[in-house]
Amino acid sequence: MKRFARTLLLFIILLAASVITITACGGNKAPGTITSGLSSFIFNSNPVGFHVTKGFGAARSALSSPFAVNAQSPTPGGGNFSGFCNSINSPAGRGATVIYGLGLWTSGDCTSGGILADSDVGVSIPQSGQIGNVSVDAVGTGTGADDGIVGLSSTGSGQIEIDVLHADGTRTASAISCTLGISNNAKVHCDDKTQSTHHTDVVAGDQVIARFWFNPGDSYRAIRVNLEYATPTF
Repeated sequence: MKRFARTLLLFIILLAASVITITACGGNKAPGTITSGLSSFIFNSNPVGFHVTKGFGAARSALSSPFAVNAQSPTPGGGNFSGFCNSINSPAGRGATVIYGLGLWTSGDCTSGGILADSDVGVSIPQSGQIGNVSVDAVGTGTGADDGIVGLSSTGSGQIEIDVLHADGTRTASAISCTLGISNNAKVHCDDKTQSTHHTDVVAGDQVIARFWFNPGDSYRAIRVNLEYATPTF
């Protein structure tokens, strides 16, 4: 019994000496030493899967706080405004239809086109920026080439017109436009992506509509229009 007590007392003395040594050395431990072996018995209070080995400096603070927020610089944004029409009716005179999704809200049939086809409600602009880079795809027959004019006075077939409706009730006809031109029951495409001067400024609260102009004898189906929107500019 005395021998066991002496052995236990010796073990306690050796353990105390080891702890004093670890403390004096700052906790540094080399592989294969007594301090290395003892360190394996030290309890790690970090939860499983979240072991942080850095001290309590800035790096530890950023890692341990779930509420840390990094400030973000404003970056350009935007998106696309898209619309379509299944088909159009050839009018007796030059006419237009508003594109479904870009001012027309009842149906994508778009067969009610006429000279007075228009809309008072368009796609809302969420924040100030620019619109531009329109593209049009369709299948059909066009009888008139692009003549450099937009709207009722033009004779171009399959011509897109982009208007901006302002919150005060006024309207601006933008310079954004392209014309499908002459075709014979074929897939056709046009776009206005090279004229940066056609990019049109818009502000929050503005609305945008698209009108598709055509002539007697024109026939189009599967009309698809895409207009780009950028903040703050392209």
